[in-house]
Amino acid sequence: GFHSCQLRPRRWILTSAETAEEEHVSGEGVIGLYPLLLDNGGHHLYYGGGAALASLIEEREEETFVYQSMSNVYEGGGTMSGTLQFVPGNLRGPTGPEFDVVVASFPLPTFRDGDPFVY
Repeated sequence: GFHSCQLRPRRWILTSAETAEEEHVSGEGVIGLYPLLLDNGGHHLYYGGGAALASLIEEREEETFVYQSMSNVYEGGGTMSGTLQFVPGNLRGPTGPEFDVVVASFPLPTFRDGDPFVY
């Protein structure tokens, strides 16, 4: 096992329930952050111009990492799925090979009250 792992890229697939049209969203980190998850449930947040240059901005022990993002969803709803890629240890000192965490498909709501975004 390992005591920490840090997020690298992520990839999301949003699929329209009405047309089966797919939108692919990918990039490094999430919302400009490269969270370092600790085995005690805590995390450290890194921010920067690319994974290798990420610098520590915040440390939190024994607290779940949560982030909120926004996407323009399909009017009739749909689904979202994807993968998160992590490196054991941290980006500057990996302790093993990268691995993917698969996020199973989950439903996206339909438009509500004229707001075409889900948060």
